[in-house]
Amino acid sequence: MQGLARTPVDYLDMHIYPITRDFVVDRALRIAEIAHRAGKKLFLGEAWLYKAADRELGSAPVAAAPALFARDVYGFWEPLDVEFLTTVGKLSQALQIDFTNFFWSRYFFGYVDHSSATRGLPPTQLFRLANREAARNMMADPPRITQTGRAFQRLVTTGF
Repeated sequence: MQGLARTPVDYLDMHIYPITRDFVVDRALRIAEIAHRAGKKLFLGEAWLYKAADRELGSAPVAAAPALFARDVYGFWEPLDVEFLTTVGKLSQALQIDFTNFFWSRYFFGYVDHSSATRGLPPTQLFRLANREAARNMMADPPRITQTGRAFQRLVTTGF
């Protein structure tokens, strides 16, 4: 980031996931400091709460881990997703982040119920179910949003 800050780019972009180890507390603070010192805007281009333990992160590329992402589809995570959005919103204000984007926005509109019928499904089927539920709720009149969607709505309208 220090090297990028010395170039003519307009902003520095960071991603927040996972939130374990030093990925947020140390790195986000350092990146914000670098951006502000260089007079650059700071973007948070992607953020979402990984539902993974430290031991699962290892050295494999987590960005290509569909089984890990498939955990997100279940509605029982909703309270944690709401807390994550709220916390990242506060972090964005504290670090003076100019733009914040939450990655899995389909969960603003729908989750999949965890049941004996869904818990053993492969990730592709779970994603299809989540997409179908979100699309159905987006197309409703008026659109139906989840508590996660309401938390996002609060963030963009009132700040918290």
